[in-house]
Amino acid sequence: MKDDRIEPFEQMLDPEDAKISALLQKVAAQTNVNRQFQTELELRLKEAYKPKGIDFMTSLKKPALTLAWILALILVVFFFDFVIRSLVPQPGLGTGNTITPTTSSPEATPTPFENQNKSSPTPTGTGYAWNGTTLTLQGTLPDAPAEANVYRLQPDQHASLDEAVALAGRFGLQGEVYQTPGELPGTTDYVITDGKQRMSIRSDHYFSYYADYPNSQALSGVEINAAEAAANIDAFLKSRGFNFKYKIDSTDMWGSYYITPLTPDGFAVHQEDLRPSGLLITLDASGQVASVQANLVDYQPVGTYAIRTAQEAWKAVLDAGIQSGKLEWMSSPSGLSREWLRTYPMNQTETIYNYVSSLPSTETGKAPLIMVGMVIATGNVAGLDQLPANTLVEATGQFVVDGGVTKFNLDSWKVTTLIEDGIEGTLELVNGQVTLSAQEGNFQLADVPSDISLPFENAFVAGVRLGNTFDWTSIDNRGGQNGHGGGGGGGGEGFYAINFSGTPEPLPTPVPTALPPGQQPTGQTIEGQRGLLNVTIYKQSDGSQRVEYALVTWNGTDAYASYMILEGDLQALQSYQNRPVDVWGSVDHINQDGTSVIKVDRYEVPFPDVQFQVLRGTQKIVQLEGQPATLFTTDAGKTYVQQTPSGTVDQSEIGHEGDPVLIEALVIPGESLVGYPTALVFSAQMAISPKSGQATELTITADQIYVMDKPQPTDNAVTIPPTATVEKVELVYFVSDPRYTTNPDAGYPYLQPAWRFYGHFSNGDEFEVLIQALPDEYLLPELAPFIPPG
Repeated sequence: MKDDRIEPFEQMLDPEDAKISALLQKVAAQTNVNRQFQTELELRLKEAYKPKGIDFMTSLKKPALTLAWILALILVVFFFDFVIRSLVPQPGLGTGNTITPTTSSPEATPTPFENQNKSSPTPTGTGYAWNGTTLTLQGTLPDAPAEANVYRLQPDQHASLDEAVALAGRFGLQGEVYQTPGELPGTTDYVITDGKQRMSIRSDHYFSYYADYPNSQALSGVEINAAEAAANIDAFLKSRGFNFKYKIDSTDMWGSYYITPLTPDGFAVHQEDLRPSGLLITLDASGQVASVQANLVDYQPVGTYAIRTAQEAWKAVLDAGIQSGKLEWMSSPSGLSREWLRTYPMNQTETIYNYVSSLPSTETGKAPLIMVGMVIATGNVAGLDQLPANTLVEATGQFVVDGGVTKFNLDSWKVTTLIEDGIEGTLELVNGQVTLSAQEGNFQLADVPSDISLPFENAFVAGVRLGNTFDWTSIDNRGGQNGHGGGGGGGGEGFYAINFSGTPEPLPTPVPTALPPGQQPTGQTIEGQRGLLNVTIYKQSDGSQRVEYALVTWNGTDAYASYMILEGDLQALQSYQNRPVDVWGSVDHINQDGTSVIKVDRYEVPFPDVQFQVLRGTQKIVQLEGQPATLFTTDAGKTYVQQTPSGTVDQSEIGHEGDPVLIEALVIPGESLVGYPTALVFSAQMAISPKSGQATELTITADQIYVMDKPQPTDNAVTIPPTATVEKVELVYFVSDPRYTTNPDAGYPYLQPAWRFYGHFSNGDEFEVLIQALPDEYLLPELAPFIPPG
């Protein structure tokens, strides 16, 4: 789930963010998702509900095909542990005049809202076979343009103190200025607030604004008329000096309005995850702008080039064998549409439980900004600024209004040993008292808003347990029918790097990426078949458990992997999860999905002493026998070729080339590729946090047996995948999100044309496919890095 309410511009979490983080940590503590499980799903559920072409990706880019429907909540957790992929150097190109959306740009011309079909579309056209389902093109393909530009990304200029104050002034904000650790290591960003309005500023390209910060987390659930919303947004932008030409996008994934500046030739700039480059705007219940989050880019023209037609791009969309030059994303909307925040009477002594945060002033000798929850703290605040960020405290005092701003005047405070919790249940009246009835027990709630209609089923309540009382801070409807989902993912191997050398280079021949239809015929003998063991425990509806053993096999760099179910006396193998096993037996039968079921006569563990290990080192993408591959060199100087658990060569990189990286790896004796030993990589992360600068730790989880709460569908179960409809085809400029790139020349600095196919699945999920528009003569055989779904 992409929560547009999360303020991503401060390195220390805001109190509300800390609340969300605390709740997610509770989920994460019970969650183990590793790369093996994703691979297992990719192979086993290849015909299941999720279409095969929309892949889910870990920080290392290998897909698993059905995780959105099974692990949507886990993907929410992953969003808050987003791993930033960096970009590799490319040759410099010619430059021109700087093109930046500023006050000197042409006058704004709002267009009708884009992507407004939030319900399941009704297909009106020919259906095509696509990724295991039917894809319909609604409307016709555009005939133009025949050529487009390439632009060169320009570095973001960090704001000075004076520039930050001036930018806040454009929003009518005059307040105190505080320092916060920058988004980029070694930098300082600014927070400016008058107690109600608030801005976090890195530059004029990256900032956030809140019109009413203490109430910015509440969602009213009020639907705003599109014309009214467009008019209000346009008036807001013009009054603050944003006069560039733009269009308004509205997608389910972001739940807000994206103001997308247009390039000089009239097209939008898009990044990963169904996201344009622009201003993400939310509106309050009255239709006025409540928040703005800026994600803008600056660029210069390189030149104009002939491009592929939309018809050629459409063929690439339908061809599952084409994975390079293609990027795919999908999103299951969270459906969260209403949230209530706890309010308290003024000038009355209250004891509250909330998180404390503090920021130092930019002026020497001035008091720091100290906040309890979302409001400024005054009174007895001594020592609060010395607490670690986002410490939960028990605070006693009064809510007061000072200069039109609500503050909390403390009488006393102490760090509490209690933890903030999130409980889903039913709010109802029991003997005249509002009660939360949940699996965890029954709790009484005070001060429940009168506009909450009782009984309120599937309510999600956050707060602190005090015996049989729940001291709540927020209530929302995420647990209801519309509150599930929030998953997301993507696929495609990425775009080719750009070639402007004048000498065309041959591109790799596309190879099929789907699994072969079926395995060995029934009765065929299996002699010493080696593969990785996969053990999964399925919880049955009657409370019992079913253990399934499987063998994942591969052969070097082959595109196909084989997945075979094993049957027999195999209990002793449970201690060898994800390790090599040799199997003898015969094919007993073929499941309906084409998976072979092997009756095992005997087995051997060829490397009983091989263990998973966490290796520290650096990565580098190279060409091995004409194909991109990732080399991992340990701190001790040992170099491996990275492979995925399904045996394919990894082609991804975390961080900048040369950054220290941790990988969870299995090194199988004797396995090599092009002269290098291989390492199967199950997970990876930066060894040094790019935000805190502190060393990180990576825990080994690949040896753990995965337990699924729901039983696997039976062989006779029929799963009907959702159909898909493309509702919009347009040319856009794609650039991999440069937010965390300090120097575009150290990354991948081009904005290039791409055909965008956007639409919905019949279940309401939205998707887009981007097809690289530059023809082959302007492309190199290696793939350009991009940021996978987080």
